[in-house]
Amino acid sequence: MVTAFVLCAVSPGTERAVLKRVQKIAEEAHLIYGEYDLIAKISVDRCEDLEDFILDKLRTIEEIKKTHTWITMD
Repeated sequence: MVTAFVLCAVSPGTERAVLKRVQKIAEEAHLIYGEYDLIAKISVDRCEDLEDFILDKLRTIEEIKKTHTWITMD
């Protein structure tokens, strides 16, 4: 099992709408303060599945402008 936290920067004014969309596809998602607007927790079977999730699901949301991924060690 691979668990990762993905930080997302979104277009101004779209934070709540994007959060609702991400909550439907991620294990967890929350709005945060700082350089990024939301954080999503993702759990998948393999690193390849994480890549697919980020590229095919998260990065296809037009309002998400930038992501930063942290993969957990445990």
